[in-house]
Amino acid sequence: MVSIAGGWFFLMACEMFVLGKRDFRLPGLGSYLQTAASTGDTASIVWGLTTMISVIVLLDQVLWRPIIAWSDKFKFEQVESVAAPRSPILEALRRSTTAKLFQKKIITPVSEEISRKIAERAKKRTKNYMRDKAPVYLLGITIMLIVAVLTICTSMGAIGLLRRLDRADVVLTFKSAMATFTRVNIALLLASAWTIPMGVMIGFEPKLARIAQPVAQIAASVPATALFPVLLLGIVELGGGLGVGSILLMLLGTQWYILFNVIAGAMAIPSDLREAAEIFRLSRLERWKTLIVPGIFPYMITGLANRQPFALAPAVQPRRKSFQIGNVRIAI
Repeated sequence: MVSIAGGWFFLMACEMFVLGKRDFRLPGLGSYLQTAASTGDTASIVWGLTTMISVIVLLDQVLWRPIIAWSDKFKFEQVESVAAPRSPILEALRRSTTAKLFQKKIITPVSEEISRKIAERAKKRTKNYMRDKAPVYLLGITIMLIVAVLTICTSMGAIGLLRRLDRADVVLTFKSAMATFTRVNIALLLASAWTIPMGVMIGFEPKLARIAQPVAQIAASVPATALFPVLLLGIVELGGGLGVGSILLMLLGTQWYILFNVIAGAMAIPSDLREAAEIFRLSRLERWKTLIVPGIFPYMITGLANRQPFALAPAVQPRRKSFQIGNVRIAI
């Protein structure tokens, strides 16, 4: 779901862009929305977004919902889930005589043949493991040495460039880097403040997940490039400035990665552990400390690490300081 939402998110940037003197325009919803946004055609933007949302909802009900319901059987628990995910399409497929016949005549024989071939290859690899171990080991050592040499050469080149800078340029560079670092982390903190509690709530409540997950997927899939101009103008009009505006714009891409991963982490917590917390009557704080945070922590780190901050290119460029390094001029 995260990947699909990310694909929709960059739809406009993928299907219509300028490279040098060439203007690339692929036929599709992305180029349609980009053209509508460029010309200010509000009606066309609404029609394009409506079509996109319809496709997202259709994919959720036809593809993702059946897969989620089907994959629940692989969840190892000591007790059965109180409200397991369900899909009308999956139930119809399970009752279908044609689907059962297809499973018996095609899926089962093909899967058995694939399993047999995989087992034979694994047996051959086991026999040849010791014989092939030495060349693989030497290849690994060679690759590591090449990477180490390239890393050292690149580091030396970077140090050589930095030595050409004067003290004021170095200070300005680090100040600019710290400003960007601060903005990105503020965006992550603001995103985590609402996505972590909301993700746990959605993951623990299947009834809420049926409604909230499609809505979140739709919100995450709306191309941000269609919203950037409107949001930026609104922020500037309110006097927030580009510093505040860049943080709010980064939230458009950052928050959804955290939300979807936290939802997955909350849904992965076994029901027996949640029932044990109920039996021991743990307080809300104790549940978060002993059950929820440890359960969602790997997923939360994944969402935070795969954040998607955006570089802000304002219409009115701020005043910059530039300096020369050899034949290259750098502006900050």
